[in-house]
Amino acid sequence: MEIYQPAEDSFFFADFLKIYLSENAVSSYLDMGTGSGILAKTAEKFLDNKKILGADINSEAVSELKKCGFSAIESNLFENVDGFFDLITFNAPYLPLDSREPVSSRIATTGGKDGDEVSLRFLEQAVRYLSSGGKIFLLISSLTPRDKINRFNPKVVARKEMFMEELLILEFDKLIKEDDVGGSMVEHEKRGEETWEIPKTGGMNVPVGVFASENLMEKIKEDSTLKQAVNMASMRGVRGVAVCPDAHQGYGACIGGVAVFDLEEGVVSPGEIGYDINCSIRLLKTNLREKDLDGKETSLLRGLRGVIHSGLGAKGNLLLDEKELNEVLIGGAQWAVSKNYGVADDWKFTEDEGKMSGANPAKVSQRAKGRGMKQLGTLGAGNHFLDVLIVDDIFDDKIAKVFGLERGQVVILIHCGSRGLGHQVASDYIREMEEEYGDLTPNRELVGAPIKSDLGRSYLSAMASAANFAFANKQVITHLVREEMKRHFPEFKAEVVYDICHNIAKIEEHVIDEKREDVLVVRKGATRSFGAGRKEIVEKYRKVGQPVLLPGSMGASSYVLVGTKKAEELSWGSCAHGAGRAMSRGEVRNKIGFLEAVEEMKRRGIFVEAGSKKMMVEESPTSYKDIEEVARVCDKIGLAKKVAKLRPKLVLIG
Repeated sequence: MEIYQPAEDSFFFADFLKIYLSENAVSSYLDMGTGSGILAKTAEKFLDNKKILGADINSEAVSELKKCGFSAIESNLFENVDGFFDLITFNAPYLPLDSREPVSSRIATTGGKDGDEVSLRFLEQAVRYLSSGGKIFLLISSLTPRDKINRFNPKVVARKEMFMEELLILEFDKLIKEDDVGGSMVEHEKRGEETWEIPKTGGMNVPVGVFASENLMEKIKEDSTLKQAVNMASMRGVRGVAVCPDAHQGYGACIGGVAVFDLEEGVVSPGEIGYDINCSIRLLKTNLREKDLDGKETSLLRGLRGVIHSGLGAKGNLLLDEKELNEVLIGGAQWAVSKNYGVADDWKFTEDEGKMSGANPAKVSQRAKGRGMKQLGTLGAGNHFLDVLIVDDIFDDKIAKVFGLERGQVVILIHCGSRGLGHQVASDYIREMEEEYGDLTPNRELVGAPIKSDLGRSYLSAMASAANFAFANKQVITHLVREEMKRHFPEFKAEVVYDICHNIAKIEEHVIDEKREDVLVVRKGATRSFGAGRKEIVEKYRKVGQPVLLPGSMGASSYVLVGTKKAEELSWGSCAHGAGRAMSRGEVRNKIGFLEAVEEMKRRGIFVEAGSKKMMVEESPTSYKDIEEVARVCDKIGLAKKVAKLRPKLVLIG
């Protein structure tokens, strides 16, 4: 048996935890440094959501955690003065043994001369998951600078004298996201059957329009969505804010949120756009009918799983050097087609023709590039998916014909983004903007820079580069799908119906205060919904409007809609991007188990391949709002009009 000798600080922290945990049930998150092994063993029986977030993890700590049965599921590297430190999320193998009602809790260790920066980054991550009853414990050396974390008013709850320092355990019991204000506490008024308004008050520069039914509004009010919308409306230079029917709480800005900024006075915020830049979706129409899939479902799904890699940190078979990656960051889907990963019509039916202008690879860090070099042609994890569906119903025969859709047809949806490269771009610029413009925005998660500033322009160039990586990523996946499907159906053909962006900022012309002008439109978990006549729409669709793709959960229907002129009036040409989460990942894991999720898919006649048991549960229909209600509201208000309903048959989930 291997014996692990943890450091003195780990013993001290473990002794404290034994006392604390014996009196308080805790849930989900235990944070550790080099004493990972002893702390994991100390707290294992109290973990109910079975996760550990390790701050400043080193190879020794990772090794010790693996001995305890933990497996890494995500790693984010943050830079400090000595290089980089890791923030790694692990899956824990333990089941909860304590039946008492848990409180949300986080526990951390860190130290050293850079502990203030390490701790700050950890707190930024911790607060994203902390609920209103939660606590954070941080083990830190008395020699560690802590100017940044002191603003959270920590309380010293334990001390231990060492040879040349004192070990301190700090407690943070009021580090609550969005100032502990939920949506139900934000003043809002009903303006119509499916429309609401948050009036302009306090520091808000504009009112907020919210589009939701009574039922959806109740869901929206359960988290901080409306508070985040208020913060969005308080940004410098903002000209308007809208919240779509699928909205839920995000990082800084709500997912399903749209904001419009003045180009001279406005700011651009990476947190408002999102970490997964151009997390977007593509629809393929095929020459197959539903009966062609009969008896081949399992082999098809396994074949697709074999060629399209998924999961956190997944690597593809297409390995790029830096020169090639730079070409991807400039050329997007057009680069992929030039390398024989598709045909010209693929990028022609993609937003921005699959190549966003303004990209500059020089504005993307080496760390971000390093994360992207091996990830082209991969889905990733979370809600990223590849679905094989059947056109189940048609609502507008004329427009469906223009889009090339008909009942009984097999279609394919691909949902993925810019992978680790986009995430790192966001992380890099959040840090830079905080250093240069920390007090410019109403909320720390919305830190930004003036659009016209050097830093603002640099971020927009890096964002465009990441968006092009995402376009290329979906294009390579499209090629892999075609090649694999041809193994089963030699005459197989698939054409791109449309490819649309989420999590993006674009300069567009809109009517603001009865005047047409160019503005920066930010869509986070929202999509364009342009009506007939817009020059941005591919010529084939320009007379009817652009396709709007509205995916449901892996067990629910998806919708194809068409953009409207009404959306341009209501939401600056924007619409919902999916069903929207109804429960956090932790909540749904507490509600259903893996076997329940599997049985639910079987009952629905859906074949599923999931990257992990965890993803199978977290992406189950239980996790999401009712897509039927979201689609109905979008259609009724006029954010987009329904064209076709798609029924899932095969699902490949990250």
